[in-house]
Amino acid sequence: EVFVMFKRMLVILLIAVAVATISVQPSLAAVTWKLSHHKPLDSDIGKDMQKLAEDIERVTEGRVKVKVFPAGQLGNSEMAIERTSLGTIDMMLGYPNSELSNALDIYALPGLAIDYEQVAKVYGRGSPFAKHLDKLFAEQDLHVMATYTMPFCGLWFSQLPQKDPKNPNIKHGEKIRVPGINCFRFPGEAFGYNVASLPFSEVFTALQTGVVDGVYGPSAESAYTSFRDVVKVYIPVNLQPDMFFVLINKKAFEKLQEKDRKAITELGLKFEQAGFKNGAKKAAMWDKRISDYGIKILTLSKEESEAFKKRAIDYSWPKLEKSIGSTYDAGIAAWKESLK
Repeated sequence: EVFVMFKRMLVILLIAVAVATISVQPSLAAVTWKLSHHKPLDSDIGKDMQKLAEDIERVTEGRVKVKVFPAGQLGNSEMAIERTSLGTIDMMLGYPNSELSNALDIYALPGLAIDYEQVAKVYGRGSPFAKHLDKLFAEQDLHVMATYTMPFCGLWFSQLPQKDPKNPNIKHGEKIRVPGINCFRFPGEAFGYNVASLPFSEVFTALQTGVVDGVYGPSAESAYTSFRDVVKVYIPVNLQPDMFFVLINKKAFEKLQEKDRKAITELGLKFEQAGFKNGAKKAAMWDKRISDYGIKILTLSKEESEAFKKRAIDYSWPKLEKSIGSTYDAGIAAWKESLK
Protein backbone atom coordinates (compact mmCIF):
# COMPACT_ATOMS: atom_id res chain seq x y z
CA GLU A 1 0.00 0.00 0.00
CA VAL A 2 2.85 2.35 0.82
CA PHE A 3 4.38 1.60 -2.58
CA VAL A 4 1.06 2.19 -4.39
CA MET A 5 0.59 5.46 -2.51
CA PHE A 6 4.13 6.50 -3.42
CA LYS A 7 3.47 5.77 -7.10
CA ARG A 8 0.28 7.82 -7.02
CA MET A 9 2.07 10.75 -5.40
CA LEU A 10 4.84 10.49 -7.97
CA VAL A 11 2.34 10.55 -10.86
CA ILE A 12 0.55 13.56 -9.34
CA LEU A 13 3.88 15.35 -8.91
CA LEU A 14 4.90 14.66 -12.50
CA ILE A 15 1.56 15.92 -13.79
CA ALA A 16 1.87 19.07 -11.68
CA VAL A 17 5.38 19.72 -13.02
CA ALA A 18 4.19 19.21 -16.58
CA VAL A 19 1.25 21.57 -16.14
CA ALA A 20 3.49 24.18 -14.52
CA THR A 21 5.98 23.90 -17.36
CA ILE A 22 3.25 24.39 -19.95
CA SER A 23 1.90 27.38 -18.02
CA VAL A 24 5.26 29.05 -17.71
CA GLN A 25 6.44 28.26 -21.24
CA PRO A 26 3.36 28.15 -23.50
CA SER A 27 5.43 29.12 -26.52
CA LEU A 28 7.55 25.96 -26.58
CA ALA A 29 5.03 24.37 -28.94
CA ALA A 30 5.34 25.32 -32.60
CA VAL A 31 2.89 27.94 -33.86
CA THR A 32 1.70 28.68 -37.39
CA TRP A 33 1.08 32.30 -38.27
CA LYS A 34 -1.03 33.62 -41.14
CA LEU A 35 0.75 36.37 -43.11
CA SER A 36 -1.46 38.54 -45.32
CA HIS A 37 -0.44 40.88 -48.13
CA HIS A 38 -2.35 42.47 -51.01
CA LYS A 39 0.06 41.90 -53.90
CA PRO A 40 0.15 39.03 -56.45
CA LEU A 41 2.00 35.84 -55.56
CA ASP A 42 4.58 36.31 -58.34
CA SER A 43 5.24 40.00 -57.63
CA ASP A 44 8.47 41.16 -56.00
CA ILE A 45 6.53 41.67 -52.77
CA GLY A 46 4.99 38.22 -53.06
CA LYS A 47 8.42 36.66 -53.47
CA ASP A 48 9.91 38.73 -50.63
CA MET A 49 7.11 37.75 -48.25
CA GLN A 50 7.51 34.07 -49.08
CA LYS A 51 11.26 34.32 -48.44
CA LEU A 52 10.63 36.19 -45.18
CA ALA A 53 8.22 33.46 -44.06
CA GLU A 54 10.86 30.82 -44.75
CA ASP A 55 13.50 32.86 -42.92
CA ILE A 56 11.30 33.24 -39.83
CA GLU A 57 10.86 29.48 -39.67
CA ARG A 58 14.62 29.04 -40.12
CA VAL A 59 15.76 31.51 -37.44
CA THR A 60 13.22 30.14 -34.93
CA GLU A 61 14.29 26.56 -35.71
CA GLY A 62 10.77 25.66 -36.80
CA ARG A 63 9.01 26.99 -33.70
CA VAL A 64 7.29 29.70 -35.77
CA LYS A 65 5.94 28.65 -39.15
CA VAL A 66 4.36 31.24 -41.44
CA LYS A 67 1.72 30.54 -44.09
CA VAL A 68 1.50 33.33 -46.68
CA PHE A 69 -1.85 34.49 -48.07
CA PRO A 70 -1.17 36.78 -51.07
CA ALA A 71 -3.38 38.96 -53.29
CA GLY A 72 -5.71 40.10 -50.52
CA GLN A 73 -7.05 36.61 -49.81
CA LEU A 74 -7.59 37.62 -46.18
CA GLY A 75 -8.80 41.12 -47.08
CA ASN A 76 -7.32 44.26 -48.58
CA SER A 77 -4.67 46.19 -46.66
CA GLU A 78 -7.25 48.21 -44.73
CA MET A 79 -9.08 45.07 -43.61
CA ALA A 80 -5.90 43.10 -42.97
CA ILE A 81 -4.39 45.65 -40.61
CA GLU A 82 -7.60 45.78 -38.58
CA ARG A 83 -7.71 41.98 -38.40
CA THR A 84 -4.04 41.82 -37.41
CA SER A 85 -4.76 44.35 -34.68
CA LEU A 86 -7.60 42.11 -33.44
CA GLY A 87 -5.47 38.96 -33.73
CA THR A 88 -7.56 37.09 -36.30
CA ILE A 89 -4.54 37.47 -38.62
CA ASP A 90 -1.11 37.06 -37.05
CA MET A 91 1.02 39.05 -39.46
CA MET A 92 0.66 41.32 -42.48
CA LEU A 93 2.44 43.58 -44.93
CA GLY A 94 0.71 46.86 -45.63
CA TYR A 95 0.17 50.38 -44.41
CA PRO A 96 -1.94 52.08 -41.74
CA ASN A 97 -5.12 53.95 -42.58
CA SER A 98 -6.98 56.86 -41.06
CA GLU A 99 -9.85 54.62 -39.89
CA LEU A 100 -7.44 52.57 -37.78
CA SER A 101 -5.77 55.64 -36.29
CA ASN A 102 -5.51 59.27 -37.37
CA ALA A 103 -2.31 59.48 -35.34
CA LEU A 104 -0.60 57.02 -37.70
CA ASP A 105 -1.12 59.40 -40.64
CA ILE A 106 2.16 60.96 -39.50
CA TYR A 107 3.98 58.04 -41.16
CA ALA A 108 3.67 59.52 -44.65
CA LEU A 109 3.53 63.29 -44.36
CA PRO A 110 4.65 64.72 -47.71
CA GLY A 111 8.27 65.84 -47.55
CA LEU A 112 9.47 63.68 -44.63
CA ALA A 113 11.99 62.06 -46.99
CA ILE A 114 12.85 62.93 -50.58
CA ASP A 115 15.63 60.39 -51.29
CA TYR A 116 16.63 56.94 -50.06
CA GLU A 117 19.35 58.22 -47.75
CA GLN A 118 16.68 60.18 -45.89
CA VAL A 119 14.31 57.19 -46.01
CA ALA A 120 16.88 55.11 -44.13
CA LYS A 121 17.44 57.84 -41.54
CA VAL A 122 13.74 58.48 -40.93
CA TYR A 123 12.27 54.97 -41.07
CA GLY A 124 15.17 52.76 -39.95
CA ARG A 125 14.74 50.62 -36.81
CA GLY A 126 15.81 52.58 -33.77
CA SER A 127 15.48 56.07 -35.25
CA PRO A 128 13.47 58.52 -33.13
CA PHE A 129 10.77 58.63 -35.81
CA ALA A 130 10.59 54.82 -36.08
CA LYS A 131 10.29 54.62 -32.30
CA HIS A 132 7.43 57.12 -32.45
CA LEU A 133 5.67 54.96 -35.05
CA ASP A 134 6.36 51.81 -33.00
CA LYS A 135 4.56 53.39 -30.05
CA LEU A 136 1.56 54.38 -32.18
CA PHE A 137 1.35 50.91 -33.71
CA ALA A 138 1.65 49.30 -30.25
CA GLU A 139 -1.43 51.27 -29.16
CA GLN A 140 -3.28 49.33 -31.88
CA ASP A 141 -1.83 45.99 -30.62
CA LEU A 142 0.61 45.86 -33.54
CA HIS A 143 4.34 45.10 -33.34
CA VAL A 144 6.55 46.46 -36.13
CA MET A 145 9.00 43.83 -37.36
CA ALA A 146 10.37 45.95 -40.23
CA THR A 147 9.64 48.64 -42.76
CA TYR A 148 9.47 47.63 -46.42
CA THR A 149 10.97 50.19 -48.80
CA MET A 150 9.05 50.85 -52.00
CA PRO A 151 9.77 53.47 -54.68
CA PHE A 152 8.33 56.95 -54.16
CA CYS A 153 4.71 57.78 -54.90
CA GLY A 154 3.66 59.50 -58.10
CA LEU A 155 0.80 60.86 -60.18
CA TRP A 156 -0.61 58.57 -62.89
CA PHE A 157 -3.03 59.52 -65.67
CA SER A 158 -4.96 57.72 -68.38
CA GLN A 159 -4.38 60.77 -70.60
CA LEU A 160 -2.14 63.84 -70.40
CA PRO A 161 -3.91 66.42 -68.16
CA GLN A 162 -5.40 69.32 -70.13
CA LYS A 163 -3.66 72.04 -68.11
CA ASP A 164 0.05 72.17 -67.26
CA PRO A 165 0.55 68.89 -65.36
CA LYS A 166 3.87 70.11 -63.93
CA ASN A 167 2.20 73.03 -62.17
CA PRO A 168 0.75 72.17 -58.74
CA ASN A 169 -0.48 75.72 -58.16
CA ILE A 170 -3.39 75.73 -60.61
CA LYS A 171 -6.82 74.11 -60.55
CA HIS A 172 -6.96 70.96 -62.67
CA GLY A 173 -10.21 69.51 -63.97
CA GLU A 174 -9.25 65.85 -63.66
CA LYS A 175 -10.53 63.55 -60.92
CA ILE A 176 -7.90 61.33 -59.31
CA ARG A 177 -8.12 58.39 -56.96
CA VAL A 178 -6.23 58.63 -53.66
CA PRO A 179 -5.90 56.07 -50.85
CA GLY A 180 -8.34 56.41 -47.96
CA ILE A 181 -5.64 58.07 -45.87
CA ASN A 182 -5.51 61.77 -45.07
CA CYS A 183 -1.75 61.99 -45.66
CA PHE A 184 -2.40 61.10 -49.33
CA ARG A 185 -5.79 62.73 -49.79
CA PHE A 186 -4.55 66.19 -48.79
CA PRO A 187 -1.55 66.23 -51.21
CA GLY A 188 -3.89 65.12 -54.01
CA GLU A 189 -6.08 68.11 -53.21
CA ALA A 190 -3.02 70.36 -52.86
CA PHE A 191 -1.93 69.56 -56.41
CA GLY A 192 -5.25 70.97 -57.68
CA TYR A 193 -7.17 67.81 -58.51
CA ASN A 194 -10.61 66.57 -57.53
CA VAL A 195 -9.99 63.54 -55.35
CA ALA A 196 -11.98 60.37 -54.73
CA SER A 197 -11.17 57.47 -52.44
CA LEU A 198 -11.63 54.01 -53.98
CA PRO A 199 -10.38 50.57 -52.94
CA PHE A 200 -7.13 49.78 -54.73
CA SER A 201 -8.75 46.70 -56.29
CA GLU A 202 -11.15 49.01 -58.20
CA VAL A 203 -8.52 51.35 -59.64
CA PHE A 204 -7.97 49.47 -62.91
CA THR A 205 -11.67 49.47 -63.80
CA ALA A 206 -12.13 53.07 -62.64
CA LEU A 207 -9.32 54.22 -64.95
CA GLN A 208 -10.53 52.04 -67.80
CA THR A 209 -14.12 53.34 -67.63
CA GLY A 210 -13.25 56.97 -66.92
CA VAL A 211 -14.68 57.05 -63.40
CA VAL A 212 -11.33 58.64 -62.52
CA ASP A 213 -8.75 60.22 -64.81
CA GLY A 214 -5.74 59.48 -62.67
CA VAL A 215 -4.29 58.19 -59.43
CA TYR A 216 -2.03 59.63 -56.75
CA GLY A 217 -0.19 57.35 -54.33
CA PRO A 218 1.14 54.22 -56.01
CA SER A 219 4.82 53.81 -56.73
CA ALA A 220 6.09 52.70 -60.13
CA GLU A 221 6.19 49.11 -58.89
CA SER A 222 2.57 49.15 -57.71
CA ALA A 223 1.34 50.92 -60.83
CA TYR A 224 3.21 48.63 -63.22
CA THR A 225 1.95 45.46 -61.59
CA SER A 226 -1.64 46.68 -61.14
CA PHE A 227 -2.74 49.01 -63.95
CA ARG A 228 0.01 49.57 -66.52
CA ASP A 229 -2.43 48.93 -69.40
CA VAL A 230 -4.73 51.84 -68.49
CA VAL A 231 -2.24 54.66 -67.78
CA LYS A 232 -0.19 56.66 -70.27
CA VAL A 233 1.47 59.37 -68.16
CA TYR A 234 3.52 59.24 -64.94
CA ILE A 235 4.79 62.20 -62.91
CA PRO A 236 7.36 61.12 -60.28
CA VAL A 237 6.50 63.65 -57.56
CA ASN A 238 8.87 61.91 -55.09
CA LEU A 239 7.56 63.46 -51.88
CA GLN A 240 6.31 60.33 -50.15
CA PRO A 241 8.01 56.93 -50.21
CA ASP A 242 5.36 54.24 -50.63
CA MET A 243 6.35 52.72 -47.29
CA PHE A 244 4.87 49.42 -46.15
CA PHE A 245 5.31 47.79 -42.75
CA VAL A 246 5.72 44.16 -41.71
CA LEU A 247 3.38 44.01 -38.72
CA ILE A 248 2.79 41.23 -36.18
CA ASN A 249 -0.09 41.02 -33.73
CA LYS A 250 1.46 42.28 -30.49
CA LYS A 251 0.05 39.50 -28.31
CA ALA A 252 1.17 36.80 -30.75
CA PHE A 253 4.70 38.23 -30.75
CA GLU A 254 4.85 38.54 -26.96
CA LYS A 255 3.81 34.89 -26.51
CA LEU A 256 7.00 33.71 -28.19
CA GLN A 257 10.10 32.68 -26.30
CA GLU A 258 12.59 35.47 -25.77
CA LYS A 259 15.13 33.87 -28.08
CA ASP A 260 12.56 33.69 -30.90
CA ARG A 261 11.52 37.30 -30.39
CA LYS A 262 15.19 38.28 -30.56
CA ALA A 263 15.79 36.19 -33.70
CA ILE A 264 12.77 37.71 -35.47
CA THR A 265 13.85 41.22 -34.43
CA GLU A 266 17.35 40.69 -35.84
CA LEU A 267 15.89 39.24 -39.03
CA GLY A 268 13.62 42.27 -39.39
CA LEU A 269 16.57 44.64 -39.04
CA LYS A 270 18.53 42.87 -41.80
CA PHE A 271 15.43 42.71 -43.99
CA GLU A 272 14.74 46.44 -43.88
CA GLN A 273 18.41 47.45 -44.20
CA ALA A 274 18.60 45.49 -47.45
CA GLY A 275 15.54 47.42 -48.64
CA PHE A 276 17.13 50.79 -47.84
CA LYS A 277 20.37 49.79 -49.57
CA ASN A 278 18.61 48.67 -52.75
CA GLY A 279 15.95 51.41 -52.80
CA ALA A 280 17.41 53.68 -55.47
CA LYS A 281 18.46 50.77 -57.69
CA LYS A 282 15.02 49.20 -57.40
CA ALA A 283 13.30 52.48 -58.24
CA ALA A 284 15.46 52.97 -61.36
CA MET A 285 14.62 49.46 -62.52
CA TRP A 286 10.86 50.09 -62.20
CA ASP A 287 11.13 53.47 -63.94
CA LYS A 288 12.83 51.73 -66.85
CA ARG A 289 10.08 49.12 -67.01
CA ILE A 290 7.47 51.87 -67.01
CA SER A 291 9.24 53.74 -69.81
CA ASP A 292 9.90 50.61 -71.87
CA TYR A 293 6.21 49.74 -71.64
CA GLY A 294 5.35 53.02 -73.35
CA ILE A 295 4.22 55.09 -70.37
CA LYS A 296 5.48 58.66 -70.70
CA ILE A 297 7.45 59.90 -67.67
CA LEU A 298 7.21 63.65 -67.07
CA THR A 299 10.35 64.22 -65.04
CA LEU A 300 10.26 67.33 -62.86
CA SER A 301 13.07 69.87 -62.77
CA LYS A 302 14.54 70.89 -59.42
CA GLU A 303 12.41 74.03 -59.41
CA GLU A 304 9.25 72.09 -60.31
CA SER A 305 9.98 69.51 -57.60
CA GLU A 306 10.38 72.31 -55.05
CA ALA A 307 7.05 73.80 -56.17
CA PHE A 308 5.28 70.46 -55.59
CA LYS A 309 6.96 70.07 -52.21
CA LYS A 310 6.09 73.57 -51.02
CA ARG A 311 2.51 73.28 -52.20
CA ALA A 312 2.02 69.86 -50.56
CA ILE A 313 3.52 70.94 -47.24
CA ASP A 314 1.80 74.34 -47.09
CA TYR A 315 -1.61 72.81 -47.80
CA SER A 316 -1.36 69.40 -46.12
CA TRP A 317 0.59 69.86 -42.91
CA PRO A 318 -1.84 72.26 -41.17
CA LYS A 319 -4.76 69.99 -42.03
CA LEU A 320 -2.86 66.90 -40.87
CA GLU A 321 -1.85 68.61 -37.65
CA LYS A 322 -5.55 69.02 -36.84
CA SER A 323 -6.57 65.48 -37.86
CA ILE A 324 -3.58 63.76 -36.21
CA GLY A 325 -4.11 65.59 -32.95
CA SER A 326 -2.03 65.58 -29.78
CA THR A 327 0.79 63.33 -31.05
CA TYR A 328 1.59 65.54 -34.05
CA ASP A 329 4.24 67.71 -32.39
CA ALA A 330 6.04 64.67 -30.95
CA GLY A 331 6.08 63.06 -34.40
CA ILE A 332 7.53 66.16 -36.06
CA ALA A 333 10.18 66.48 -33.34
CA ALA A 334 11.12 62.80 -33.78
CA TRP A 335 11.37 63.28 -37.54
CA LYS A 336 13.67 66.30 -37.19
CA GLU A 337 15.85 64.39 -34.72
CA SER A 338 16.11 61.44 -37.11
CA LEU A 339 17.47 63.60 -39.94
CA LYS A 340 20.32 65.04 -37.84
